[in-house]
This record gives sequence, C-alpha cells and structure tokens, in this order.
Amino acid sequence: MMAVIAGWVILPVQAEVIDWQDYDAVLIETAVGEDKPVLIKFTADWCSSCSVVERFVYMRKDISELIKQKGVVAFKGDTTLAGAPATVDLAKVYHEPGVPVSVLLLPVGKEEKLRGLIGKDDLKEVLNSLPDAADY
Repeated sequence: MMAVIAGWVILPVQAEVIDWQDYDAVLIETAVGEDKPVLIKFTADWCSSCSVVERFVYMRKDISELIKQKGVVAFKGDTTLAGAPATVDLAKVYHEPGVPVSVLLLPVGKEEKLRGLIGKDDLKEVLNSLPDAADY
C-alpha cells in the first residue's frame, strides 16, 4: 500500500481522458431506456481510495478507448455532500453504503457493481463483455 501511495504522490497528474457527465438520474434513465450501457463512477473529494481508482483505472487511455468503443455513457456521481442527488441515490437506488463504487447498467436490465480498490482488469472484463457501439 505504501508503494501505491508513494507512486500516486510522485507521478504527475494527468487530465481526464473520459468525458464524464455529471450525475443526472433522468439522463441515466434515458440512456438505459435507449439500451445504452451506462457507467456511473461514485466518488467523493474526501475519499482517498476513490483517488487511487481514478488515477490507476479511469485515467488510463486504454480504459477510455474501451468505453468509447463500447458506446458506454459515463456519469460521475459526486457524493462529497450528504444531500447531493448522487449520494442519496447511491444508498436508495443502488443500495450501496459508500464509495468507491462503480455501477455498470447493462442492456437487458443487468447490473454490475465494482466496489473498493478495483483494478483496470476488473473494469476491462466487464466492458469487454459488451458489444461494440457499432453493433447496436
């Protein structure tokens, strides 16, 4: 764990490579209704584990390219504030106690949850199971 923290501090910060939309339950419902795969990354400013997942999973170019290839609509659910819509829905809609957690809403009503300190391969496995966006 110490090596992860040291690497996180030493490495330069990169710009976001995924076009995250702010959490919006209506837009999420619309995308799901159109049979588009939806990724919701629930995070918080105070969450150090969220920062590690962001840096080592979501800042990777191969992950962002796979998200684009699969036509995934990506939302960032900021749970920093207790009353924020993403915070409320994390508990009430997705039945999760806290962050970090990523929820993939897949066509045909399926749902995958990736909790805690996930690795790039955890997310890649789920994304690779989806058809390419061109196949929709």
